[in-house]
Amino acid sequence: MKIQNKIALSMNFIGIVIIIFTAIFYNNLSQKTILNEKLMNLKDLSAEISQKLNNTLEANKVVALTISSAPVIKEALIKSNIDFSTLSESDRNRKIEQLNNKWMNTEDINNTFIQKYLTNNPAKFLKLQQKILPGQYGEIFLTNKYGVMIASTGKLTTLAHKQKYWWQASFNNGKGKTFIDDRGFDDSVNGYVIGIVVPIMDKNEFIGILKCNINIVGELTDTIQSFTLNNSIKIEISRTKGLILAEEGYRPLSNRLPDNLLQYIQIEKAKSFMVGINKNKKLAAFAPVEITQNSDLIGFGGSEISIDHKNGNKGEGWNIVIVQDKSDALREVSNNRNNLIIFEIIFILLASIFSLLFGKWITKPLISLSNIAYKFGEGDLSARIKVSTKDEIGKLATAFNTMAEKLNNTLISRDKLIHENKLRKKAEKEVKLQLEEKSTILKETHHRIKNNFATISGLLNTQAMSLENPEAVTALNNAAGRVNSMAILYEKMLHADSYLNSSVKEYLNSLIKDIASLFPQSSNITIEKQIQELSLSPKELFPIGIILNELLTNIFKYAYIGKESGIVKINLKLENNYITLTIQDNGIGLANDFDIKKQKGFGIALIRMLTEQLRGEFSMENFNGTKTILKFPV
Repeated sequence: MKIQNKIALSMNFIGIVIIIFTAIFYNNLSQKTILNEKLMNLKDLSAEISQKLNNTLEANKVVALTISSAPVIKEALIKSNIDFSTLSESDRNRKIEQLNNKWMNTEDINNTFIQKYLTNNPAKFLKLQQKILPGQYGEIFLTNKYGVMIASTGKLTTLAHKQKYWWQASFNNGKGKTFIDDRGFDDSVNGYVIGIVVPIMDKNEFIGILKCNINIVGELTDTIQSFTLNNSIKIEISRTKGLILAEEGYRPLSNRLPDNLLQYIQIEKAKSFMVGINKNKKLAAFAPVEITQNSDLIGFGGSEISIDHKNGNKGEGWNIVIVQDKSDALREVSNNRNNLIIFEIIFILLASIFSLLFGKWITKPLISLSNIAYKFGEGDLSARIKVSTKDEIGKLATAFNTMAEKLNNTLISRDKLIHENKLRKKAEKEVKLQLEEKSTILKETHHRIKNNFATISGLLNTQAMSLENPEAVTALNNAAGRVNSMAILYEKMLHADSYLNSSVKEYLNSLIKDIASLFPQSSNITIEKQIQELSLSPKELFPIGIILNELLTNIFKYAYIGKESGIVKINLKLENNYITLTIQDNGIGLANDFDIKKQKGFGIALIRMLTEQLRGEFSMENFNGTKTILKFPV
């Protein structure tokens, strides 16, 4: 491939990579920015809807308070309270019970007893309010301060209401408090019903309660529809625990929020967030409806079970919840991405044309340089490049001409170099043969040294077997043991990676095993070893091995006379640049008058000499047997 084409392709490739990374960065940044903006918009929208619904409930409360302040209402309440207050508490309770039973057992709504409550002046006033706002209200009724209904727009289930939760909440121990009774879905009106319960006060004294049952499903639906800007946004009004009061296409309280969405709302760490629902990413925001959050001024709640009502509210507030698909929110990014792709394609085409022309112009001197170099390679040593520029290509041409001149001069002595190369290869071959010969000699030397160790040890053992003097036999066997310890160390050094140092642990383990094999009674003696993994030079290992040989030999021979078994503990460790070798048996111990300084035997003398060679200290003492300690610096 021509160099100008390579340059063009390289520039195109770099351009495409830059464009791709730019597009990815722009797309991610755009997505992040738009998602944050959408989340803020959803958050603001949920707060706006919450305020709208809050205002709606507040307006219903104001209307109920206005109705309760009418003179006809207060006059009726004061008169009823006086009638009941003249009775004793027991007589009053009995009368209320009798009236309530009569009310519940009278089914004919045209009965004179029933009509007395439905056609009196306050009842007519309440019915007038129904006509003013048609379809707004269900029942509106009035109770005195003893909970007895004195006027109603329709036949209720009971006449006495004092024990009902909404009455007690509004009574508030005689202080009076507005209470919104979230009753749930009412099959009788096929709607969602709330009750606005307001206390009626006269000169700061509680005199009764007015309750207005309102079918609020229309207001909830209108609220959702008025804020639904497009089909991609789903607005829901739900309770705190997830039961949905209103959403488009569903009956109230027939559906629930997804658990993972509800979890975010209940934690309330943020008013807007992103959540996965049914394997799809969703943007979501929520805002609580303030008036439903149960405050000191307004109570909110209800009972889960109520006559003619389903799914009453047990102390839950209302939330505005808005959900939007992430894909819908990012549709604007998709459109921008398509435009960006078109722009990138046009840019790549223009960049390709420019790269081709630019590559052709910039490689013209390189092509000239390539042609001269080709001729030079074919053997035309007189070929030279004409230098016309002072840039890097001009410097390269000058360097090429200089190289060509030097190469031409160098080739004159080529035959001489070839001859010298042959001589060098011959010398290398001779060196290789000498090395192989020395390696063979070294292997033979190692073999002979090992055989010499074995021969010396064998001669000593043979000589010991031929003697009858016990002291001589012992001396020869001890000498054989010492030779054996040196042979073991030599064997370890021979197979080690370095002749300078060997493993103490491997050396001592092999030595202990070989020494024990010389004494049949050692099979009844347990040897416990704790030898730290160290590397020492032969100069230090030889004395340690001979000392260990002397001590173990004495232990096997003398420490367990009259005993069937025993334990020998061998410990070697490095601390503070000092190596400590401890050998302890639980045998018969040393004589009471034993003094190591007065011992003149060869074994003790040898140990003392080797300890001085190591610049160390040596001691023996009775310690549940015999304890020997060798300590020397590293």
